Amino acid sequence: MRLKYGVSLHINGLKPDDNQYFVRNGDQTVLETFPENLRKSKLSVSNLVFPVHFEFGPSKK
Repeated sequence: MRLKYGVSLHINGLKPDDNQYFVRNGDQTVLETFPENLRKSKLSVSNLVFPVHFEFGPSKK
């Protein structure tokens, strides 16, 4: 039995068009139109992932 592990960082960015911005509506995030001109609108989601799994059987070398 062998233990395999790693580390991964995922960064996703969203930039809406047409003067829209992100608003939290309960447990959802939705787009709404801002009444004035926006200079910048952006949503960034970062995830740090630690995958771990076990391998059974003979190793292939």
